[in-house]
Amino acid sequence: FFLFAYFDFRISYVDVLANRDFKRGFFFFNRGFYQASINFFKKAVEKKGDFFLARYFLAKSLYYTGYKDLAIWEFRRLIKDKIGNVSFLKNKLSFI
Repeated sequence: FFLFAYFDFRISYVDVLANRDFKRGFFFFNRGFYQASINFFKKAVEKKGDFFLARYFLAKSLYYTGYKDLAIWEFRRLIKDKIGNVSFLKNKLSFI
């Protein structure tokens, strides 16, 4: 007697679009074009609100462009929503 576990590995179209925007934002982030990366990270977060990496790099991009208050707000939002490693985020926030 075997039990077969069925897993649904289909990816939603919204996830695909959010990942595309994140990759574009990450491309600009790695090249130092933080303002451009903010736009793409925001698009990714709008499509998928619990996308940790998009929100994390959005906060970092905001910080690097001088929007320190918005970066702190975004880090606090990640902590409040308990998305990602909360102790890591609290530690990161303490250095800002």
